[in-house]
Amino acid sequence: MNKKLDTNIITNELEGSAFFPERRSDPVPPVRVVPPVRPVLPVPPSAKRVMKQRHPFDIYQDQYESLQSLALEERKQGGVGSMSAMVREAIDKLLAERRSS
Repeated sequence: MNKKLDTNIITNELEGSAFFPERRSDPVPPVRVVPPVRPVLPVPPSAKRVMKQRHPFDIYQDQYESLQSLALEERKQGGVGSMSAMVREAIDKLLAERRSS
């Protein structure tokens, strides 16, 4: 009961089939030399501010509606119209004003 599998018969039957195409002896084209890439310099820590995500603050309804209106007008003029950016800018102005006085 010790039968050995004859792989030569199987190889001959499968040779040239769609699953085992013939090996080509075409020359392989040479690989292009890739020029070295310049290193990316890190952004200095003072140039980039870390974003604090989703901190809850309460604002009045009329303040929110005014921000929405300003954002919509800015978008109509081709701007970003970011209410978050407007709030950040207002906070920066308030903090600068309070620090200087």
